[in-house]
Amino acid sequence: MKSIFKTEFVDDFILKLRRLYEEGKDDHKKLSRLRGRILELFILHFVYKRYNAPGYIVLQGCGVKINGRLIATEERKTVDIAAWNGMFGEFYETKVGPNLFDEKVIKYLGLLAVELQKVSLKSIVACVTKWQVWRG
Repeated sequence: MKSIFKTEFVDDFILKLRRLYEEGKDDHKKLSRLRGRILELFILHFVYKRYNAPGYIVLQGCGVKINGRLIATEERKTVDIAAWNGMFGEFYETKVGPNLFDEKVIKYLGLLAVELQKVSLKSIVACVTKWQVWRG
């Protein structure tokens, strides 16, 4: 982490993580959400660095519209992270482990990729885990 962020940020981040861990160490669900949120924030950071300019959009937990139509399945309507610069987009779903990508997530990302291809929009649609990236 120290090779990516400023040292004082990393030290403060680690202190806050320890405090959160101590508060929730007996609550597995709480710790699981914390791990997932941390991964999502890391991915957001890297995507944001690429799209940090006027006219570029980076959002979390958002729906994707193509030509005014929300891309959705019965079970899902959002991606964890979306970025767009007018010509190219990146759309990510993040999970701590690959086994957490259930059928609903894969079905939604597959639909999103197909709909983007139909209108010839260049994009990356991907699942990101702590260990690997799957691109569709």
